[in-house]
Amino acid sequence: MKKYTATLIFTCLVILFQSCGSKQTNGTLAQKQKELDNKVAQKNKLESEIEALEKEIAALDTSKHSLVEKYVGVETVKAEKFKSHVEVMGKIDVANNAFISAMQGGTATKIYVREGDYVKVGQTLAQLDDEVMIKSMMQAKHAVNFATELYNKQKALWDQKIGSEVQYLNAKNNMESAQNQLNTLIQQKELMKIKAIYPGVVDQVAIKIGQLVSPGVPAFRIVGTKGLKFNASIPESYSGKIKQGNSVRIYLPDLNEEVTGIVTYISKVIDPMSRTIAAEIKLPDNRPEFKTNMVGILRITDYNKSDAIVIPIKNLLKNQAGYYVYVAVQDGNNTIARMRPIKTGAVSEDKIEVIDGLKSGDQLITVGFQNINDGDNLIVQK
Repeated sequence: MKKYTATLIFTCLVILFQSCGSKQTNGTLAQKQKELDNKVAQKNKLESEIEALEKEIAALDTSKHSLVEKYVGVETVKAEKFKSHVEVMGKIDVANNAFISAMQGGTATKIYVREGDYVKVGQTLAQLDDEVMIKSMMQAKHAVNFATELYNKQKALWDQKIGSEVQYLNAKNNMESAQNQLNTLIQQKELMKIKAIYPGVVDQVAIKIGQLVSPGVPAFRIVGTKGLKFNASIPESYSGKIKQGNSVRIYLPDLNEEVTGIVTYISKVIDPMSRTIAAEIKLPDNRPEFKTNMVGILRITDYNKSDAIVIPIKNLLKNQAGYYVYVAVQDGNNTIARMRPIKTGAVSEDKIEVIDGLKSGDQLITVGFQNINDGDNLIVQK
């Protein structure tokens, strides 16, 4: 019994010892596992930081970059005169552009001109039937000769104090009346001619030989070669940019030509419907290629600077931050592409002003700029 009791006690002690050893072992394992997890987390964090630093170092260390060479063309940026303008549509007119008609009625017997002929002031364009007028003139000439002869004889007698003064004055009056009548017939005969009243080109012949012509009925259209003008309606917002006496440019698309004109008239009233003012510009004379109602574009200068930095619009690039260009800069023995953000100003045709970001002497990349990146090595083609 004692032996059994001792065995039982020993067995309980062993179990108690093993139980206490197991609890101690389990506690140490959990602690070690926790420490391991912390170290692994620290390792992952360090690896991420190392990777980020390696990328930053690689970006800054240009000695490790692979050499990229691209062919480009450049232009030296320099200050120059720059003007911008607004464009307004208009058309050509001429001061002398009208139909010429007869002063007296009659039948057309001769026509001396045809379309396209140039005529001078007073040149006869057509002759109307004046046979009756010629006969009347012949009678008037006989009357003048007879009255003149009577006057001369009466004057000779009066000079000798023969006859009365009344006889002398009657003879003189008859002579002058006959002469005046003849002069009137001569003037009327001239009215049987249709004449040009200003120089120009015959644009239309509206009568034919044998046709009865009446006063006021169009016979010839003459378009003058002088007094050419350009009429345009200027928007109210630009009214302060054009003044009488200004020199302006007019582009004629049909002729692909630009001419200079002088502003001769500016309306004092703004059209309430279109909110425009009428402007008249004098054009160079003797330009037969200028046609009435030919459309033109009036270019009004709204900005003028003598030392502007100007570049072609086609060289502009744009990203979310705004406009930029590429310039070529020297980096030791290498030529490097650099991106330059810029601020732009006025625009004129195919050029634009740069108000910030470029200066005189910069080498603007104008050829091949679409295919380069900041930092690329360049080969500049001459």
